[in-house]
Amino acid sequence: MASGDGAGCSRLPPFTGVSGLVVIYTVLGALYRLHLQGKPMLVLVLAAIACYAMSLAPATWVVIAEIFPNRIRSSAMSIAITALWTACFLLTYTFPLLNAALRAAGKSRRRWTERRWLRSRTPHTRTA
Repeated sequence: MASGDGAGCSRLPPFTGVSGLVVIYTVLGALYRLHLQGKPMLVLVLAAIACYAMSLAPATWVVIAEIFPNRIRSSAMSIAITALWTACFLLTYTFPLLNAALRAAGKSRRRWTERRWLRSRTPHTRTA
């Protein structure tokens, strides 16, 4: 945060925002697909956390601080932050359940898409 405040937004490196996250997550996905483990994965995860901390994370707090009028700002921010932390807790707490429930749906949807793509690219032959 200090680097962003001191240097100004125009002097931040080009891969510190959402574009950095896109690149990092793409590389992470490719390395995950190749079953790679160890330091490269750790470095990429830490780089993604750094990009998020310099771009999207502060934006949440700025938006919460700026959207309410001055006369109700303190009460409204308290409610908004409580709602934000409650939603974060619920998502974190229920993620294993959601992951287990959606994994089967995701696999069947992927298989259906793969079959459809394969059928569209495969020439059909007549059976005698």
